[in-house]
Amino acid sequence: MSKNWGKYNILRNDKDVALNEYMTAYRYNNKDADLTETIAQLLESEGDKTKASEFYEHLADIDPRNTLALEKLVEFRDSIGDSYGAKEYLERLLAVDPRNEYANKNAERIQNGGGIGGTGLLSLFKSIFGKRMR
Repeated sequence: MSKNWGKYNILRNDKDVALNEYMTAYRYNNKDADLTETIAQLLESEGDKTKASEFYEHLADIDPRNTLALEKLVEFRDSIGDSYGAKEYLERLLAVDPRNEYANKNAERIQNGGGIGGTGLLSLFKSIFGKRMR
């Protein structure tokens, strides 16, 4: 029932109430992949990327073949400089969808430890120590 109220409030453009309704539905059924994805996307649209990533992680556990969740987790881990986490989710994404445009576009940079715009820890060390880092 709360899931329907969540949809209704999205249509009314009342995202806070919608999120509250979706969270109520989630408490009753946290194995619903569609609901989990909706909550994650709503949180992301509201600017709470950290909380959204928690729901994307749960979504990736519920549905390991969900490419959206894996892409968002690669993106989030990469944005916070967690190259190991980004690499792990990138490998899972490529295993699920070897033709994934996002994964193929960013694979080399992430595999080499560079973050978004080269902000990863390895990129920082390379900028400090130059070519001596390999």
